[in-house]
Amino acid sequence: MTHDNPVSAVAFSPDGKYVVSGVCDKTDENQNCIEGTARVWEAETGREVARMTHESYVSDVAFSPDGKYVVSGGWDGTARVWEAQSGHEVARMIHDNWVSAVAFSPDGRLAVSGGCDVFEYVRIYSLGERGAITMQCTSGGARVWDVKTGREVTRMSHVGDVEAIAFSPDGKHVVSGSDDGTARVWEVKTGHEVARMTHDGRVFAVAFSPDGKYVVSGSEDGTARVRLWRPEDLIAEACRRLPRNLTLAEWQQYVGPEVPYHATCPGKPLPEDIMQFREAQRAQRQRQIFWGGVAFMGTLALVMGWQVWRRKGQARLRWFYGAALSSSTALIAAWQAWNAWKGLTPFYADLVGIALLIAISAMLARSSRQVSVPGKGRLILIGLFLLLEGYAGIVYVTVVTEGQLPALPGAKWIWEGWYWLFSPVDRLQELPLSWIDFSMLWVQWLGAALLLLFTTWSVLQVVQGLPGLIRRRQK
Repeated sequence: MTHDNPVSAVAFSPDGKYVVSGVCDKTDENQNCIEGTARVWEAETGREVARMTHESYVSDVAFSPDGKYVVSGGWDGTARVWEAQSGHEVARMIHDNWVSAVAFSPDGRLAVSGGCDVFEYVRIYSLGERGAITMQCTSGGARVWDVKTGREVTRMSHVGDVEAIAFSPDGKHVVSGSDDGTARVWEVKTGHEVARMTHDGRVFAVAFSPDGKYVVSGSEDGTARVRLWRPEDLIAEACRRLPRNLTLAEWQQYVGPEVPYHATCPGKPLPEDIMQFREAQRAQRQRQIFWGGVAFMGTLALVMGWQVWRRKGQARLRWFYGAALSSSTALIAAWQAWNAWKGLTPFYADLVGIALLIAISAMLARSSRQVSVPGKGRLILIGLFLLLEGYAGIVYVTVVTEGQLPALPGAKWIWEGWYWLFSPVDRLQELPLSWIDFSMLWVQWLGAALLLLFTTWSVLQVVQGLPGLIRRRQK
């Protein structure tokens, strides 16, 4: 089998009876190739069976798995599929620039071609010389296409020329080697990059192992490297070697940031950075749930407020109390969260609390006309409650101003009650909490809102009922 110029590519047919070769046949006066051929020969006799023509140098050739077709790639910017026995062209894929590598899928339905899409001319200087001008590929890629129609299925991109390409044994992945110093594995259906392996120089050759588990790549850096590429195989290998699960940095390096982290080594401890990462995620989730709860309570208050506007009489008052409870719960929760996360001083926090009390009181005052006038017994009970609250207020002010409990009966219990109401401020700074403790925060805010509303209601009852009681006593 003789050519008139150097042969650039060869391949056997699957049955070993034929050989295909690629070559440049004609050049112009500037030694640029203007015609290349891919030729099929009988392996035993050397007889030429078919000849296929490109408009430039033929860089790579391959037989289909059934041996009926040949795919060839050339510097004319095309990859073509031919009938091996007749040389009749079946399909053509057009690239933006030259094609360097071609291959068939294991089932023969698809072909992949890789090369350069964008290049520029650069001058290479030598000491004392002007230098030579050469082409440098700045953007390359590989394209998977349908053999029968030439329709492009998917496209994969490199920074440099794709010098080598191959399908996995199951036909679901493609590995490409490029001038950008990487060998990359891609999903055929989506073009999604699954794995990337680096060299210190251009990658000239790539291949899958027969079981598809490994990729081998050869580079101008003088190395051929065999590596696992599937995330599950990488994880299994890491688990075999490591006494723990992967760290977050190792996961992102070997598996990829697009895959969410999860423990993959059963029975082995999680590294500290993963524990911190998970805690941060749970804290963020609880913050989101918290603000969702505040928004829900605020929305509920608005809905109930709308019902207040529509209703009359006692029904209106019940809806109003519901709106007041929902709004005050939301406001107290938001106030304590602000105090916990924004670092307000206790003085400003108290001002906010007083403002909340005034706001709720003003809301209740608007409906005070509908509050039933209390009798003597109710006023006595309300008075005892307000005295107890005043007593608790003395304990609170003493601890805040003097930093110690006053020598009063029950002062410790009262202060613990105050702390229970205000402890969400401290607990919110400790996120994430257990979900039980996090749920208890809402119980505390609801309790604080009920205490606030009942205190305001009691004051209004006294203000409305005491003058009438005094007048009756005077009579």
